[in-house]
Parts: sequence; structure tokens; C-alpha cells
Amino acid sequence: MYAQSPAIPHLSLAETDATLSAAARLVRQTGSYPRDRAAAVAGQSALLAGSLIGGVIVTALLATFVHRAVGGVVFLAVCLGVALALLPSIERRFFAMRCALTFLITEALLRRGAIPQTGTAEAAQRFLADRFGDLAGPLYDAYMNVRRTVGSFFRTFDRLDEVLPIDFGPARSALGWLVDRVAPHIADLALSYTVASNRADYPEAADDAVALVAQNPRALLGTAVRAWLYERIINSIVGAPVAWLVTWFLRTAFLEPISLTMLLIRFHMTIQGQAVDPTIRARLRQAQQASDGAHGLASLFD
Repeated sequence: MYAQSPAIPHLSLAETDATLSAAARLVRQTGSYPRDRAAAVAGQSALLAGSLIGGVIVTALLATFVHRAVGGVVFLAVCLGVALALLPSIERRFFAMRCALTFLITEALLRRGAIPQTGTAEAAQRFLADRFGDLAGPLYDAYMNVRRTVGSFFRTFDRLDEVLPIDFGPARSALGWLVDRVAPHIADLALSYTVASNRADYPEAADDAVALVAQNPRALLGTAVRAWLYERIINSIVGAPVAWLVTWFLRTAFLEPISLTMLLIRFHMTIQGQAVDPTIRARLRQAQQASDGAHGLASLFD
């Protein structure tokens, strides 16, 4: 039997306005993190672009001076190397940066500790590694599991209609697709909740956080979808005239931190004074068990 978690205490928040401008203000309070993130994104962008350009040049030289078949094999090897080695490495690097941002915004929002003004991202990652272990290991695996759970659970959650002005099939399907897109931000909320509640068991605390989101679908899922749409719309307006790599840089370095911060503000505002509903928590646990088995999630909500 699942034991009900205590109610979240009422805390004094540094920001209560979940808007783009308020989120940007909070991000600016995270010491050198914005610069650290921009530098990391620029470095990884250069590495990715250099790998692709170098692969194309080598392929062209081999195709011209050796044989087309040799060039084709080398180009295939470069593509596989990028897809199977470089991109996963970049993803895990930015997962650590994402964890650092979630921790720093939680600290700035709740005013629980001083944030160093230099080397901020590295200091935050060290703190999280001391608490949860290797950020690229079990924490990353647990985070990805939360993302999968969120996507599966909310696509069939019966209170998802609260986010819609009307309930009909195409709108619900579209919202389900958007929920899949914002699942990473919900997993970030789970990490913020774990840090804010001083818990060391991220998977267990994450279940409580997802249940709290399910208890407040309009406020939290609605904000998550709105923040994701802002991020994409602004990125497409700014990045339309430039190359894909530049738009990826803009989105990853600047827009994602602000959209995540919007959601963190709304989350901590919304959950204050609430306890986890044990019935929703139990349904989430059932969904996880079904996801691990052969039957899947769909049959739970027919």
C-alpha cells in the first residue's frame, strides 16, 4: 500500500510570475551558468560541425583520388560514428548541464543557498553528483524512465481533458503529441521537486512530482505546452534565416533555460500546500508496471 506523502509546505518564492520576462530574470540570477552553458553549447556545436565537415572533405578526397566506393564507406562510417558515439556523448553532456540548471533555478526560486558567481555550472554538477552519483549513469537512466512514463501516462490520463476547452478526438491526439514533446520538462520538474524536498531517491520522488502534475493538469501541463510553443516559435522566427546548427545553438543555449524556468516557477507555485493524491500515485505505479510488462499502458485506461 502506498503511503501518502505529506503536504508541500508553503514557501516564499523569489518569483511568482511564470512569464518569459520573469523566467529570464531568474536565469540571470544563476551566476555564470548562462555563460557556461553558451560556451558548452558553442563548443559542442563546433565539435559536431567539425566532425561533419571533416567527414565530407575526407569523403570527397577519397572519392576523387582513390575510389567512390571507398569514399562511400568512409562517409557511412562518419555518419555512424556521429549517430552512435558523438550525439549520445553530447546528449549526456547536456543532460548534466540541464540538471545543473534545474538545481540552480530551484535554489534561486526558493532562496535556499548562495549561488557562486563563477564556475557555477561545474559547482552545481559537483553538488548533484555528490548527492545522486554519476550524472551520466543511474540518474540519467532514471530521468529517461521518467520521460517515458510521462509520455505514456498522460497520453491516456482521463483528466487530460481539463487542459482542453473542448474534448474531441483530434484535439486530444494533438495534446497527447505535445505532452510527449514536453515530457523532458516534466522530468526536470521531478528533479527540482527532489532537490526542493531534500530527498535523495530521485525515482521515488519523481513519482510524487508526476502525480502532482497530474493533479494540476491545466496549470502545469498547460504551462509546459505554452513554454514549449514559445521556445519553438521564437526559435523559428530568429533562426529562420540561418543554418540549422545556429538555430540549435540559439534554442539550446538561450531558449530552453527560459522555457524550463517558466515551468519551474508555475510548478512550485501550484504544488504549495498540496499532498500527493494516493489514487493518482497508485495509477502511476500501475502504469509503470504495465510499461515494464508485455501488455503496455493502453489497456489500463479502456
